[in-house]
Amino acid sequence: MAQLYASLFAARQIPDWVIGAAAESLDAAAQRA
Repeated sequence: MAQLYASLFAARQIPDWVIGAAAESLDAAAQRA
């Protein structure tokens, strides 16, 4: 998962806040699972 985030940051095609929001959503989903 960290590699995915790193590749997104490297690509710089997506704003950091979008990646952060997605990460928070994924973390929350993982905690509910």
